[in-house]
Amino acid sequence: MLPDPTPSEALTSHPPSTTEASDDEHGEKAIDVTTREKWVSRVEVARQAVEILGRCMTWLMAN
Repeated sequence: MLPDPTPSEALTSHPPSTTEASDDEHGEKAIDVTTREKWVSRVEVARQAVEILGRCMTWLMAN
């Protein structure tokens, strides 16, 4: 049996923020990480859904 899904490390490895620190000394713009965090969250939800579907398929095949 597969272990229970855990939150992605990418979601828990840094505090929530809307932008990463920019390198003002080099004139680089701040990077909006909100979109990245949403994308990582959606991928994690999809991964969990596939895992659950796999468990259901395994159960159906066994019964």
